[in-house]
Amino acid sequence: DTLKAARADVLPRLRELWEQERGPAARGRRVRVGLALLALDGGAVNEPQADWILEADDPQEVLLLRDALLAHRAALTPALWKAAGEAEAGSERRFRALVALAAFDPGDARWRQSGKEVVEQLLSANPLHLGVWAEGLRPVRAGLLTPLADAFRGETLPGKGLAAAEVLADYAADRPDMLTDLALDADVRQWAVLFPRLGRHADRATLLFQRELAKPLPGEDQLGPRDLLARRQAQAAVALARLGHPEAVWPLLKHTPDPSRRTYLTHLLGRLKSDPGPLLRRLEMSTDVDVEVSERRALVLALGEFTTEQLPPARREKLVAMLLRWYREDPDAGVHSAIDWLLRHGKQGAAARKLDWGQAAALREIDKGLAGQEAGGRNWYVSGKGGDTFALVRDPGVFLMGSPLHEPGRQLSETPHYRKIPRSFAIATRAVTVRQFGRFLEATPEFKRDFKYTKRYAPEEACPQVGVSWYLAAAYCNWLSKEEGVPEEEWVYPRDPADIKEGMVLAKGYLQKAGYRLPTEAEWEYACRAGAVTSRFYGTAERSLGDYAWYGENSGGRARPVGELRPNDLGLFDVLGNAVQWCHDVALPYPTAGGGSGHEDKEHGVYKIHEMNPRIQRGGGFLELASDVRCATRGVSRPGYRNFNVGLRPARTCR
Repeated sequence: DTLKAARADVLPRLRELWEQERGPAARGRRVRVGLALLALDGGAVNEPQADWILEADDPQEVLLLRDALLAHRAALTPALWKAAGEAEAGSERRFRALVALAAFDPGDARWRQSGKEVVEQLLSANPLHLGVWAEGLRPVRAGLLTPLADAFRGETLPGKGLAAAEVLADYAADRPDMLTDLALDADVRQWAVLFPRLGRHADRATLLFQRELAKPLPGEDQLGPRDLLARRQAQAAVALARLGHPEAVWPLLKHTPDPSRRTYLTHLLGRLKSDPGPLLRRLEMSTDVDVEVSERRALVLALGEFTTEQLPPARREKLVAMLLRWYREDPDAGVHSAIDWLLRHGKQGAAARKLDWGQAAALREIDKGLAGQEAGGRNWYVSGKGGDTFALVRDPGVFLMGSPLHEPGRQLSETPHYRKIPRSFAIATRAVTVRQFGRFLEATPEFKRDFKYTKRYAPEEACPQVGVSWYLAAAYCNWLSKEEGVPEEEWVYPRDPADIKEGMVLAKGYLQKAGYRLPTEAEWEYACRAGAVTSRFYGTAERSLGDYAWYGENSGGRARPVGELRPNDLGLFDVLGNAVQWCHDVALPYPTAGGGSGHEDKEHGVYKIHEMNPRIQRGGGFLELASDVRCATRGVSRPGYRNFNVGLRPARTCR
């Protein structure tokens, strides 16, 4: 307006400058003069103005030029479409042309073919320029939503999911249905970008999240869709909690035969920044109201994903006192181990935990005070001298053993069948550590003399002992029986250490004896599954395996201290991964499927131990592929075999 008011005085000088400003160095000044001339005398500018946009130095200049030339879009649009068609796909020149056309010609049919390319260039641009380019493309945003959503979910443009979330949070801000659907698939960083936008659509979002929770899971053989919905439903529950409906969470924390949704929920409540207040109140009242014990286990495990900022020391003080009391008194082995995992460790392998609760010393004192006490009404006890915690499995009954045909990685030997365990038993919640095994060796020089293992595979005393043969594992169990004062007639293996070798003979009725022994294969799998029928005790997803097992992808090629990863619902740590575990049984084929009342887990009639009769190994080790770290995976080795990743986990019959 100022120029127009002084048109008569300014116009001659602008024309003079227009003729003077020539060459690449003068480009910026010439463009500015040209814009002024266009405003006062369009005929004075006799060069392609589209090139001003196509050759602009930065995104902000592109938008400024585009807006300044908007009145001339009828003349510029054909030139820009021509430039877009002639420029190389993916080039900056083509992208600048399309950004200009987003304002000049947003309704053209050619946008339907350009959306994917535009999104690729938008998300691949300098992150500092993302907002400017996104603003420039706003007029055609409707056509970009689908390719942006594809990039958000990782279906295209790997590594651009967060950038896509930032654009979608803007472009879909008035589309609650789309925002809600995206939030259900968001990772933690994407969630932080998207979820705040749902606040203005709280009622609609609440309804949509509730609908997601109501969807039935696909069939058990549809592993991908089933796991995807389980995760989406977990995120829906977290979203509802953040929208003021924490009651949506509680039913999902109960253990089910497929615990996938529950597992995701225990991880996501903290990671997605839920208010810990309702969780803490639910946990505090859980012993006074009708809260299923499996829900309490899950609530404790969920606290492991909260940070110091979410749970500052003042807020934890009362909670820690309550958890330490439960650790001493609660009858459930799963609750006991969940508290152990939460409070004892400040690290997970080489990485620091999100929050170090700093209670290792307090837990050790409680363990010391409980050592040697009878279990009484508890489903766990601490051994007298060994310091092992054992979970008690009372009247286990019938369960489905083996793997279904659709389970990835399954072996032909894993024939699914019902198995009945006709006795109560106890099993150690941790594998025997280097420290514990060292005490055994000091007490049995006849075994210490010949025992060696590669310490780089288990460099810390808290690591599981590896390099153990079946014979050594049996000898350790006998030593533990002696330490615990079990009468010799109740020992499972020969009393004289010199007799524990090839050719040793087991006494008939060994499964009725009270002495420590290796678990039967059925006992091991029952304890590993802890009520789950999925490939792993937490569900099926391989991406969650690193939170429960040290294996080839996360171990760093060595065993890790026991108990740093999450336990299963029976309270067992490292039952998958870390050290392969010997079982008592000789390797025999499974019975055929069927037998709804259960094929009985009993003495198999092979009482003489011979190298030609291999024994069972379970659990997978720290170098295994994920496909071999499953509840049903069977390994076999001759009893004298000593490998760098093989250890043991004692058990015993309880009468």
